[in-house]
Amino acid sequence: GCAADCLYWERLLAKECRLYYLRNGERVLRV
Repeated sequence: GCAADCLYWERLLAKECRLYYLRNGERVLRV
């Protein structure tokens, strides 16, 4: 259902964002 898909994408995006910030966090936070 849509709710499950939304939850899946939210978790996926959250994980991607977390990995991105872990890799590039210093650069991003200093901007």
